[in-house]
Amino acid sequence: MPDTSSAVKSAFQSDVIMMTQNPGGKERNQQEFLAMATVLLGFAV
Repeated sequence: MPDTSSAVKSAFQSDVIMMTQNPGGKERNQQEFLAMATVLLGFAV
């Protein structure tokens, strides 16, 4: 049974909005976000 908590529903809705309202919208995983932060902002985690 999938998780139906408010947090999960909110995250799903945000993902759908971002992917449909922004040209080239893309779902990213945690590793991809960390790589972007490292390259763009110079953060190392």
